[in-house]
Amino acid sequence: SPWAEFSVADIPGLVEGAFENRGLGHSFLSHIERTSLLCYVLDLACAERHPAVQLALLQEELDRYLPGLAARPCIIAANKADASAAAAPLAPPPP
Repeated sequence: SPWAEFSVADIPGLVEGAFENRGLGHSFLSHIERTSLLCYVLDLACAERHPAVQLALLQEELDRYLPGLAARPCIIAANKADASAAAAPLAPPPP
């Protein structure tokens, strides 16, 4: 059938240290365990963290919670690409 059924889990605002049960912690991360595809939404207008750094931090947080979780198939979405601050993050991250 061309119409496949799938489930979506919206996991907004993963905080650093969630793997240590900070914020909503394990109850928050347990929803991600049931997913077969991850979609990372990166903030292109974030001045504090380059999108590559954002992705690395998210993946590290997931792997520290459950080793191998970040190795699941994924797609990456860029948010706020229309913001005036978004042009610079498209360049490679600083060393």
